[in-house]
Amino acid sequence: MACFSATQLYSLSWTLSAKPRPLNPNPNSSLFVKCTNRTLSTVPSPIRCPSRASIVSSCVSSEIGIAERASTLRELCEGHVPDHILRRRVFFHFLFPKNNGVEEVGFVAPTDVQREALPVLLSGHDCILHAQTGSGKTLAYLLSMFSVVNTQRSAVQAVIVVPTRELGMQVTKVARVLSAKPAEPGVEACSVMALLDGGMLRRHKSWLKAEPPTVVVATLGSLCQMLEKQILTLESMRVLIIDEVDFIFNSPKQVSSLRKVLMSYSSIKNRQTIFASASIPHHRRFLHDCIQQKWTKADVVHVHVNPVEPMPSRLHHRFLICDKDERPQTLLSLLKSDAPQSAIIFVGEQSEKSKKAGQGPPTTLLIDLLRTSDTMFSYPHLDPYATSCDLSSIGLQEMRQGGSYLLVATDLASRGVDLPETTHIYNFDLPKNAVDYLHRAGRTDHADEEETLLQGINSYRATLSLTALTKNENAECFAEQLADHFKNQPCTNTTGSNTVPGTEPHFSNYTNLLAKCNLNLTTTQDGQILPACVPNLVPNLVLSNFTQSQYSKYLNDTKFTGVGISSENNWIVLVLTANTTGGSFVNDKSAGSVSRLV
Repeated sequence: MACFSATQLYSLSWTLSAKPRPLNPNPNSSLFVKCTNRTLSTVPSPIRCPSRASIVSSCVSSEIGIAERASTLRELCEGHVPDHILRRRVFFHFLFPKNNGVEEVGFVAPTDVQREALPVLLSGHDCILHAQTGSGKTLAYLLSMFSVVNTQRSAVQAVIVVPTRELGMQVTKVARVLSAKPAEPGVEACSVMALLDGGMLRRHKSWLKAEPPTVVVATLGSLCQMLEKQILTLESMRVLIIDEVDFIFNSPKQVSSLRKVLMSYSSIKNRQTIFASASIPHHRRFLHDCIQQKWTKADVVHVHVNPVEPMPSRLHHRFLICDKDERPQTLLSLLKSDAPQSAIIFVGEQSEKSKKAGQGPPTTLLIDLLRTSDTMFSYPHLDPYATSCDLSSIGLQEMRQGGSYLLVATDLASRGVDLPETTHIYNFDLPKNAVDYLHRAGRTDHADEEETLLQGINSYRATLSLTALTKNENAECFAEQLADHFKNQPCTNTTGSNTVPGTEPHFSNYTNLLAKCNLNLTTTQDGQILPACVPNLVPNLVLSNFTQSQYSKYLNDTKFTGVGISSENNWIVLVLTANTTGGSFVNDKSAGSVSRLV
């Protein structure tokens, strides 16, 4: 018998399930460790939010106090990070999945890990940065790095070690965007070199000898190769960052190489050392070893965010048992029933026995199966991709731009790949341990309730060969007003999913709600309002309230092309716009004065 598992957002679940049991039975409790005369003592936290963070082995209370009051990254970083970086306008979807806009770095609200870690990092402490995938670790250590390097010096001052080429390309891209030459004169750009496996080493050699870059992003193997040949030296290095450090400990050879970088090629006295990872098994032992083996200074700080609930709580975990030969067909059946918007299928690494037998890699074999399957022809929006250690940055960019993809990956190749649109994870081959499962599952659960519902509805429409609904800002504004109107009503037969426009009591202030969004009856009369009340907004139940109820006839109608979604308490409201003048939800300029009076 063989095992098969799948992880997905609740909104695309097979079955309608009740509210999941929380992973933390006592969500109102939290612990942090404070430093008292160099001894560690555990005390209840009277002020921390649930599942926030714990900080170990160093006292940075004044800095933490500043962080708790900070509402933007500028407040945390001003005076440390160069101003032109904080003023950099960036498309933030790559770093913050819920932020789709272009915004100045400094005006962005910090994530939990950035709020906790940046005061520590900017103070110069060595740090173990321990937070789950998608929490903002990369931006935290990059901002800290830019506070230290001097672009006027022609020397390698910062090194970022990554486990895979894919993660290296992503980190390099963000670093280059942040450090590009600003418009104002007199400020130099920070040069960033990507020294990754499969790169053009001859070109790198020439670059390093002619004009060394300020920052090097490298895999451990490529870095050690350059260090051993003395093409690269770390005598001027001020910051060393080891990303996804737990991955290195899977290989004795990698550990040996890391020791050389930490102890032979550089000194802890002259550098700030930062370890980052989503999971560090036996992290207290790791902290102890870092100090004992002199990988870090004795006052190293362990910033651990969300230690109580490492697995995203909104995921729906499924486990299937079938004969080994039945796994391919089982996977195809799952893909057919789930109709995922975007998914990753994990397979195991190719064994030496398989290589000697002349068999292809598991990724290639599965891709061939998917592309020749009748199931996949039913979902043309899912074009299967395979990822390996040499996947090009162009391939990743194509997947992000397309929005829908089916990625077949190994644990090694997927480490650090950030595809926040992912709705489903399929473990065709089971992970070796719980840590690998965490990393796999961490590829999804980036969407909020509204985004999850929209993905589910568009997947539903795709099965009917209908075009996807696109977001309409005016409809979304109106949905927000309606959700606020419904939020305090109980979930009953007259106010729940059976409530359709025309059957519920008419709003006495309906025109005022329209006016708040600069709308009027003329441009909205062909639209449709679909409110639903679902206790705790369990995503799969929310979706079924629209796709498996009388609401489905509106979702099946080709005249509806746009959508606005908003939720409050147990209520979620979907407003459909039509491809007609009376359903366009175009702004009424004359309503502007009204909205300011309401």
